Amino acid sequence: MKLLFLAVFFVLAQGCTSTPDRLHSLDISLIGYEKALRWGHEDSLVGFMVSKQAIDAELIRRYNQIDIGGYNTLGRTISEDLNRVELTVAIDYIDKDSMRVHNLVDRQVWIYDDEVGRWLLASTLPAFM
Repeated sequence: MKLLFLAVFFVLAQGCTSTPDRLHSLDISLIGYEKALRWGHEDSLVGFMVSKQAIDAELIRRYNQIDIGGYNTLGRTISEDLNRVELTVAIDYIDKDSMRVHNLVDRQVWIYDDEVGRWLLASTLPAFM
């Protein structure tokens, strides 16, 4: 009986320790993605994506025409199994040509990939301009 109790305890303890680790991993991925987007590291964005969307010359040109002024998470929904997160992010950016401030609401879907052990963006990159 003691052995059964110990086995159940360790299984439950393992489940509890994986939840903070997975959420911590999510926070690290989101911070890295935001920094890559904010500081114009378009080539780094591909590493965050499930589909490895090609970063073509037109996308790089558009991203070089903007400066991100604000990046704020408005909402976050996490699935019960901790494998999918839906984010709503408000992005304020400046068009360098017109010097106008624009606002964009970006709806992001992140999934946890067990094979690589990290979160990946399943939705597309923001469409600035």
